[in-house]
Amino acid sequence: MPLTSAARSAARGEGSRLRLEIVEAALRLVDDGTDRLTLRAIARAIRQAVLEAASRRERAATMRREVLRMNLGEPDGINVAEELARDRSGER
Repeated sequence: MPLTSAARSAARGEGSRLRLEIVEAALRLVDDGTDRLTLRAIARAIRQAVLEAASRRERAATMRREVLRMNLGEPDGINVAEELARDRSGER
């Protein structure tokens, strides 16, 4: 089963995390008491880890789009950056 472009993109974008998930998937195969660790089982575990990474990335992108579409309402004249700077400097 070929990987989708989103899965390939996620695989490239999450290098160290994806490597860790692949190793964890292989360890689960060994820990499950599998008598024979086949290349097919390893490939299946790797494919699953890549697809899960792609799914997480797509979910994060969806959440970002939803936040950007939120109605912020009418401006209230408050400059949030100034308020934060004042709070940090101890003014009020």
